[in-house]
Amino acid sequence: MWVIDNDGQSGVDFGWNINSTSEGWWSTGGITSTSGGNYAELVNGNPTVNPATQQLGVIYTLTTANPIDLTALGGSNMAILEFEQYGARFNDLQEVQISYDNITYVTIDDNLDQPVLSSSGGSPYANPMTKSVNLSGILGANPQPFYLRFSWTTNFPGSASNPNVWVTYGWYLDDIKITSMPDNDLNLASDSWGSVGGWGPVMPYYKVANSQITNVEFTADVVNEGMNNQSNVTLDIDINSGQTTSQGVVASLAPLDTAFLVAAPSFVPSATGTYNATRTISSDSTDDIPTNNVLDDVSFEVTDYIYARDNGTPDGLADPGQNSSEFETGNVFDIFANGDIGAIDVRFHNSAEVGAEYIVKLWVYDVVGGDFVYASESDYQNVESSDLGSVKTIPFLFGTPYPVVTGDMCYATIHASAGATGNGVVISTAGTSAAQTSFVT
Repeated sequence: MWVIDNDGQSGVDFGWNINSTSEGWWSTGGITSTSGGNYAELVNGNPTVNPATQQLGVIYTLTTANPIDLTALGGSNMAILEFEQYGARFNDLQEVQISYDNITYVTIDDNLDQPVLSSSGGSPYANPMTKSVNLSGILGANPQPFYLRFSWTTNFPGSASNPNVWVTYGWYLDDIKITSMPDNDLNLASDSWGSVGGWGPVMPYYKVANSQITNVEFTADVVNEGMNNQSNVTLDIDINSGQTTSQGVVASLAPLDTAFLVAAPSFVPSATGTYNATRTISSDSTDDIPTNNVLDDVSFEVTDYIYARDNGTPDGLADPGQNSSEFETGNVFDIFANGDIGAIDVRFHNSAEVGAEYIVKLWVYDVVGGDFVYASESDYQNVESSDLGSVKTIPFLFGTPYPVVTGDMCYATIHASAGATGNGVVISTAGTSAAQTSFVT
């Protein structure tokens, strides 16, 4: 059923193998799939031995031996590819591909949406993790027979000479199947929450300074991946257990169409305190796969003076200076009311070098000039041992705050000096940012 191409490598330590034993260095038990028994496993040597044995410059593929003809099987393009997987992502690229001629392959899915597991944080996939790929928009109305392939290589081909980019924890697959689309299935394509200012994108603020209270918007893109039309597709928002509710509704959603739901009215916090928002997607029909439209609860806080975009849970690091190089990194903040900025908070990672030099800077966007212009900064400081793993408040020079006005767009940064002899300045990160709202220079 499957053809394995291990790019000239031999032995179970390299490339794909199919059996009931985990051959890799990372997981002793392999995948706990629903069916049990044999499973497919991807391995590329062992990076923990000396010398490490991972192979460089390889592409490992697992391909169906024969094309899959959905029409001959009585199906149509209204189909779902589903499989169970286990593993974790490091510097590797794990792709699902199809081809009509077994020569040219097109990627239809990958695991780049999964977090990287490293010394900085992250986690492995659930064991097992069920992954689904809707084939309806990929195959077309009259699907041709196609080959299915699972492909592994590095995600950093520009650094192919570096052995670290060829390290993998392993990728385990089982229970691969193609099924008809369910009758009723709303699939969450994307979601957002936060406030919109002059900078443009919706930006979530996990801490909102009391002076910067403004509308908080909740949205969701929902795809009808079922066979039936869906009525009254709804995004419900419940804040603090019924204290405030809002709703976005589309009356009718045809199969394969997408609805952009905006909850109305938008929410405006009334006072300092914590606000917990529950977000729910529903329609008039009972969803056959309710797990693919679940929205995480959201919690944010109105504070006396702290304005923060990070979620407060460190899950990684920023080390763009790579030890001794100078760099500057930070986040954009929209200003919704006049106020004063007097300091910038920074969380230093535990791996930061004690003694490394830095300053914090504030920049304000010049609409006419089309760039950020300097506004204020702190004095030069050095990382102290007590700073590691902690948030440090760093005031501007002479304790003088910088006045901002409604509509300003501010860029709060830390600037690391060159010349560190160890790790240099290393910053903790927490959460994710919309494109073009956080920068490294």
